[in-house]
Amino acid sequence: MIVTTKKLFEHAYGKYALGAYNINNLEQIEGLFKGNLQSQAPFIIQISRGARSYT
Repeated sequence: MIVTTKKLFEHAYGKYALGAYNINNLEQIEGLFKGNLQSQAPFIIQISRGARSYT
């Protein structure tokens, strides 16, 4: 499910930390999604303009 960061922070506040990951290629995206699907943990993807054109 895709939600805004505001909703993520409101839900997590005082309960748990949110992981934010810098992504540079497709392999990293695949690994991030596989790991977080298993744990059912929410996360934030960070991507630069340069990496976005590569991915």
